[in-house]
Amino acid sequence: MHSQPSKTDLEENQREVCYHAFGYNATRICDTTAQTTFVITGLEPCVAYEIEVTSVAPSGSPSTETLKFLLNTDEILPGAPKNLQAFLTADTEVTLTWDEADHATCIAQYAVLYQEIETTGVLLFVSSGDQINVFSDHMVVIRPLEPCSNYNFKVAAVSKSDNLGPWAERQQATPEGDPGPVNIIDIATITTDSMLVTWDPPKKCVDHFYVCYYDEYEASEVCQNVSDTEVLLFDLKACTEYFVSVTVVTPSGIESNRTWKNAETLELAPGEPENLQIIDVTSSSIDVQYDPPQTNPQCAVRYDYEITDLEMGERSLESRLDNIFSDLKSCTNYEAKVRAVSGGGLTSAWVSEQTTTLEDMPSAPRNLQAPFVTNTDVDLLWYEPEINGRCAHSYNLTWNTGSTVIAPSPGENLNFQVETTVSSLSPCTSYNFAVTAISPNGISADSNASINITTTC
Repeated sequence: MHSQPSKTDLEENQREVCYHAFGYNATRICDTTAQTTFVITGLEPCVAYEIEVTSVAPSGSPSTETLKFLLNTDEILPGAPKNLQAFLTADTEVTLTWDEADHATCIAQYAVLYQEIETTGVLLFVSSGDQINVFSDHMVVIRPLEPCSNYNFKVAAVSKSDNLGPWAERQQATPEGDPGPVNIIDIATITTDSMLVTWDPPKKCVDHFYVCYYDEYEASEVCQNVSDTEVLLFDLKACTEYFVSVTVVTPSGIESNRTWKNAETLELAPGEPENLQIIDVTSSSIDVQYDPPQTNPQCAVRYDYEITDLEMGERSLESRLDNIFSDLKSCTNYEAKVRAVSGGGLTSAWVSEQTTTLEDMPSAPRNLQAPFVTNTDVDLLWYEPEINGRCAHSYNLTWNTGSTVIAPSPGENLNFQVETTVSSLSPCTSYNFAVTAISPNGISADSNASINITTTC
């Protein structure tokens, strides 16, 4: 720096030139010269200096007048911060420290840039104005950072005129932590034996995924490691609800909480019931027993029952919770049928067994009448009993002077309407005819039907 005081009467003799940094507790430096110009070296940039010029007589006595003035040195671009260090002070926190850059007096603040490698950085400014201590290290704490990430940290000094000095750089990796669960889990492309499971993973600390599933029938869980964000579960059972979980696993084996989703495979028709048998028969019911299907038993959510009156061809179809066919007719041949039904209505083939309900006491024949009467013959007609009519295997017909049994031919049954003729009667005679039903085991009913008829003369 050159100092050029104005010309005064101090031009003779020696001159003492003194200077110090203005505003600092700085040492005052003095020197003498016989010249009217003086070059001061070793000054700091960006600093105001107070300069004093005093004339000194040959005797060494200073003048009573001193020339004083202030002069600012020019700005120089600061150097790079020295000894930049990055310390991991928490799992997601890094502390940066550095020593002062060259030309510290020109520094207004520091710029700190940090970024994950291969990503866009975050720029912030620290320590401006009198917050900068030019005689000590600087520090900044950066948080929160992402776990499992490699970061590049850069620090540069910013001059008072906002010019940026060179960067100092350091890299630091954050450690593993809980990666957090998968964000979305979806189950699609469902078939009778497979389903596609997909999910949206966390962004950090992911090495692979642990996928597990179980169904509502088996007391076991199937698990597998998956490196992708989807997996096809196959060899599943139809008509079955599966519960699927996805767990994130870090490179060191830290596991996240599970994320769950459930879905049901499509239906298949169940197989036919196994081992159908009739275990109990009464006069009005048939009790059957069977085992579940061997094929797709999990698809059988209910069973259809059909009972067929083999004599009349009448059928009754119903879904029921028990295995008992009730409100049946006694002494009747029936075919009992069972089939399995899925939730969506897919059915198995029928399985069947035949049996005859037990007999029960029939009531009296109905509507006994004599539609045609002569002097020696009476035509009689009646109908099957109202109660347990199928058990009227034959009829015992009696009158004043005789009796007979009305029975079917072997292997046949009587009709619902029965007709017979009683012959060789006496003219002009009153007869009482009585008809009693007889069961297949030969048991007569407790009641009968009767009618009084007089032959013609």
